[in-house]
Amino acid sequence: MYDFDARRIRSGRSGGMKPRDFYTDWRLLVGAILIITGTVNWAIGFTGTKHYGQVVATSGQEDVEELTRPFDELDDSSNQAVLEPLIAVERKASLDSAQMDFYHAIFFVGQSFFAGGLILMLIGLLATLRRDAKTANHDAGPV
Repeated sequence: MYDFDARRIRSGRSGGMKPRDFYTDWRLLVGAILIITGTVNWAIGFTGTKHYGQVVATSGQEDVEELTRPFDELDDSSNQAVLEPLIAVERKASLDSAQMDFYHAIFFVGQSFFAGGLILMLIGLLATLRRDAKTANHDAGPV
């Protein structure tokens, strides 16, 4: 019977894979960076979307109820004075909605980075394992 482990020890490949096998593969490094970046973006996007979603939901109801005045009294000189508070409320609601959309985009980008990093790391891990198996078989020599 042929002893593969003794052959590996003599050839200098004792104990299997080393950390260098992992940090020299660009797919593993880029995948880890994407996972970390994606996780941070995912968390920031989630909290921002949640916060501004609540702001948009509450600001739209309260502010308009406070500003309702009878529109029967309008004439040409008072149009702008009556409509100015409503325009300010719409402007604030529009800005809050834009900020919520921004955090929503960050949330989805974070999910995409995380998924892409996970896939890239899996491909890199499989390539590293195949390379190690090929090296181990080559070092063992013919059976």
